[in-house]
Amino acid sequence: MSQLIPAENVQRFRHGGDWSHPGLPNAYNAGMQQHSSEVAIQFDELVNHDLSAISRYVDKLVEDLNAQFQRMMYATISAACDQSGNVVDALSAGGPIEGFAAMLETIRFSADKHGNVQRPQIHLSPEAFERFRRAQESAPPELLQRIQQLDEIRSAQAIEEEIQRKARFARYGEAP
Repeated sequence: MSQLIPAENVQRFRHGGDWSHPGLPNAYNAGMQQHSSEVAIQFDELVNHDLSAISRYVDKLVEDLNAQFQRMMYATISAACDQSGNVVDALSAGGPIEGFAAMLETIRFSADKHGNVQRPQIHLSPEAFERFRRAQESAPPELLQRIQQLDEIRSAQAIEEEIQRKARFARYGEAP
């Protein structure tokens, strides 16, 4: 899971509770979803003491559950974006780079408590990445400059928002 979601953004579920965001009660809630996998060890493998069957069993289980988790994660993100209206259509924007610029217009970056700006992650299939790379290489310099400006604006906003957030706490960051 840490390959897709930073540890500080992972929620934990307590038995008897529900997923919630106290600061944002209208946040999208996909609820709990079941994941399962079926694996089989052949009787002959057990009789012949083929211990590699255990490794294959575990590998298949991990592979199946990881694939299900990734599908669920992307479906949940898509549903949350659809609910909030935070969706950019690259084709109607004029192409991948134009869509990327439109996306930068609509989102906010964040900064950690040390002022390090956290830009959003972009997940693309290998084919989509190749199309994006080619579009970037042929993009007009004015568009690339606009993207750079948006990055600088969003980064400055993130740092300012973090400064304001920390200012709400008395003695934040002071040495004991």
